[in-house]
Amino acid sequence: MNPYNIAFFISFFLLAMISPVCCWAEGNAESLNAHLLRGIETCFAGDYDTAWTIFDEVKAIDPDHPSREFYQATVLFWKNNVDESNPRFDTQITALLLACLKKSEMRIEKNEQDIEALHYMGLAYTYLGRMDAHRGKLYAGGVKGETGRTYLEKAIAYCREAPGETTNSACDICEDIYFPFGAYSYFSGRLPRLLRLFNFLWFIPKGSTEEGLKALSRARENGCLHQLGARTLLTSIYVHFEKGRIRDAFSLSKELVTRFPNNPYLDLEHGRILILLGNYRDTAEHAETILTKVHGKKDHYDHVVELGAKLLIAESALYGNNLNAADDLLQGISNQPRYQNNTLTARIFLLKGQLADLMGKRDAAVSYYKSVLACEGHLHNRTANRAAALYLDAPFTGIE
Repeated sequence: MNPYNIAFFISFFLLAMISPVCCWAEGNAESLNAHLLRGIETCFAGDYDTAWTIFDEVKAIDPDHPSREFYQATVLFWKNNVDESNPRFDTQITALLLACLKKSEMRIEKNEQDIEALHYMGLAYTYLGRMDAHRGKLYAGGVKGETGRTYLEKAIAYCREAPGETTNSACDICEDIYFPFGAYSYFSGRLPRLLRLFNFLWFIPKGSTEEGLKALSRARENGCLHQLGARTLLTSIYVHFEKGRIRDAFSLSKELVTRFPNNPYLDLEHGRILILLGNYRDTAEHAETILTKVHGKKDHYDHVVELGAKLLIAESALYGNNLNAADDLLQGISNQPRYQNNTLTARIFLLKGQLADLMGKRDAAVSYYKSVLACEGHLHNRTANRAAALYLDAPFTGIE
């Protein structure tokens, strides 16, 4: 398997919404939870700058609490989510996660059974691993990911030893832990069997897809601050990995875009789901609503989101067998320089290759697929890369 595909499984872990306080006085726990819940809702609503400010208010409650740095790191992940290969926030995210680790370590030094601190340690390490893996540092990413899993397993073990003691009136930390634990288990189970057998070459990934889905579903049903994160991750898993679950993905995605209509990532993901359902007219209409937000200068609906919406329209024409319209749309996109320098650029080549295959121009199609695979660094697109590798072996004949 291509190393980038392995990184894809590891780094697909979407933006985690983590746990509340377990060991504070009730008033402090309630205050922190209120801030975190409000920040999470604001972040999902696409108002990333306000979410950052809300999470910053945690330092007024407890300046030594690790949640502020962790959540601010997730805000930066969200801001970069559409153009995910762009390294513009890497240094800042790394610094925030390291600060989260340091604060968590201080709490564990005082109490090695501090479930909340173990949870933050697990989340921070898995996010640092995600950063390494996505940037091609697979060994370093794997080691950090496994370290994070170890802390999460300790937290779950302590929860089982003292059931109910970590619950307050707002949230139950022990239920929220199943979100990051489930995410790691699922994608560990997705790693190739050969890689898991030769664990001495990398790390020892533990878990299975079944275990991961069960844990994620538990977090979605019973979690507090993790419910939205679990719902979003399950949507993506159903779209990209679980065959036959696209209607489940649509149901979850519909709830998300209805509740959060101005989140560019959720908007584009919903369009992809409509494509996979074969609802090409609905896809084009949804993409036009995204373009309306772009033209209205809605926050974070930038030229990359604009490209994503136009690609959805081109895809709906291509997969709907309106090849001439698809060709015209792709030519127009290709002539715009502002679309040629981001994570979605590779999808232009991919669609051109698919169009060439449908037109019987195999040599041209192969050339376009090779262009997808040649996109590296901030241009690398994992899903486009996987598709291009597939269609190099066998021509594209239409969406399944």
